[in-house]
Amino acid sequence: MKLEYFENGDSGRPMLLLYGGGPDEVALLRKALRDMAGGRIRQLAVHNLPFVQSVDDCRLRATLGKTDVGVVSGEASNEFAWTLDAESWVQIDELLGQFNRDEGGVRFQYLNPARGPEVIYSTERSW
Repeated sequence: MKLEYFENGDSGRPMLLLYGGGPDEVALLRKALRDMAGGRIRQLAVHNLPFVQSVDDCRLRATLGKTDVGVVSGEASNEFAWTLDAESWVQIDELLGQFNRDEGGVRFQYLNPARGPEVIYSTERSW
């Protein structure tokens, strides 16, 4: 699975794209998100997960918050913080459930319910 930032992604808006990988990697990502939603971890460096390859050193830190903040740019142009409450992380886990099986073709899902750049999971480097 790869993580890449596009300054002009969907409709000219900034976008973070998680793509590729397969059902096993999606299952591992979902487990990490469930751990965060359940409060077992408070923060997740998505770019450091062993199955995620960062493109151009893109960094995404997901955080469990009390409210949905969304995606906020960090100090560097390729660094982002994504803060959502527990319920939103559960919803993202559920949205990713459709990728638990390999059906072929390009399929994608918008994941960020709050403000900031779009976050999209796609089976390929397209959306």
